[in-house]
Amino acid sequence: MKRFFVTSLILFFSSTLCFTLSPKWFTDLEKVFPSEKFIRAIGEGSSITLAKKSALSELSSFFEQTIQTKIYATKKITQNNFVIEEFSNIQQDFLSSTNTEIYQVEYSDIYFNNKNQRYYVCAYINKENLWNFILKKIDSNILNSNII
Repeated sequence: MKRFFVTSLILFFSSTLCFTLSPKWFTDLEKVFPSEKFIRAIGEGSSITLAKKSALSELSSFFEQTIQTKIYATKKITQNNFVIEEFSNIQQDFLSSTNTEIYQVEYSDIYFNNKNQRYYVCAYINKENLWNFILKKIDSNILNSNII
């Protein structure tokens, strides 16, 4: 009985620690970065740099995104005596890109998931800070256009 209790206790704490290691933004993005206040996106990658690039790409798609698709189809039929063999293959490539300049981007702490060996990060923009930044740029452009 004592052995069962100790084993249960160990399993409970190890499962609790396993779930507490992931950051709150990873498990509940809306709670940490509510959509009323933030534009946000989570990126993942095999390195920190790739995770940040992925998050930034997802974030930029909020403003503008171009999607291209290429489809390649091949079909090969061979005949040897009375045997006919047919081989077909379809490959589809998606390419997503944007030329948007993004301002006021911040990043969460990096999260490394041991289970799948991937890095995760949340790129986010505070809407209020972005709006203030845009207003300053507009004011600056208006002043510069009046001088000329």
